Amino acid sequence: MAPTPDYSKGEQVTVDSSTGVTFALMVNQLSFAYRARAAQILCSLGLCASHALAQAPQATVPEPLSNPTIHWAYADFFGSGWYRLSEQQNALIVGYNPEIRSKTYLDGRAVATLSAPMTLGLSNFQLDDVPGALEPDNLAAVSAGLGMDVDIKLSERLSIRPYAHLGYGTLLGESNDTWTYRADIRSRYRYTLFGVDVDVLASVGTVGYTTNRGPNDRFTFGSAGLEYSHRLTLFDPDGRLHWHVNYSNFFDDIVLQTSTGVSERTTDAWEAGFAYGLVNRDLKIWRFSFDRLGIALARSGSSELAGIRLVFNSHYEP
Repeated sequence: MAPTPDYSKGEQVTVDSSTGVTFALMVNQLSFAYRARAAQILCSLGLCASHALAQAPQATVPEPLSNPTIHWAYADFFGSGWYRLSEQQNALIVGYNPEIRSKTYLDGRAVATLSAPMTLGLSNFQLDDVPGALEPDNLAAVSAGLGMDVDIKLSERLSIRPYAHLGYGTLLGESNDTWTYRADIRSRYRYTLFGVDVDVLASVGTVGYTTNRGPNDRFTFGSAGLEYSHRLTLFDPDGRLHWHVNYSNFFDDIVLQTSTGVSERTTDAWEAGFAYGLVNRDLKIWRFSFDRLGIALARSGSSELAGIRLVFNSHYEP
């Protein structure tokens, strides 16, 4: 049996438990009875505290994700440009949508177009290291597919444009193959105000993907925007400036995974920009033709998603 401590001499009372909790009681100023009672209370509290600590569940800290990103299959929706997904990661998306064939119906009031959209993605594009970002090892994703739209003129001012796209892509160096799809309908109401052409735009649709590895996903969206353009009669008689602002709301939140393991939900995106074009003809650079060339600033009000998008055409066009 362990010896009884002499409280009158100020000896320590030690309690050993599974967590090694030790209490020391100095009892020089108390009578023997009160000192013994205080020691019993502290000892019992110490045992209870150590037992609770031993039984308490340990908090788990989520491991950081190695690739904080929105799934690359959504690149067709966001368009060509540079995007900041988080403080640690940026991405560059380059898309091209060449027209294969078009045909006119309903005495010219409907035009059906078949196209072949394709996309390249760079996983980490730093603006302060452009040569390094353009190395082949940084090429992360590639996809291609077929798209079809029908531009239907309902009146002199109002047009609608159903669009559907099916594509196939892969992450380079990985066996991660993905089918991507998109379907939406767009509308445009056009009028002229004080010599300025104004287009009121709206669209609703769905975008998603089906992959052979990992979960599938999709989201629906609604967009509204305003575009207007005017001629540069003083400086460039053949030139035209196009301005636009657009807002998209994601009815099904897009999950943005950050490097700290926290999932942020992106619920919307704003965009504003301008572009230069020519009157009644396309801009031509080498073998490529563009309706216009410009830039737009894009940003989400609900997450860190932000970017600089390249503008090649109207939001009404695929």
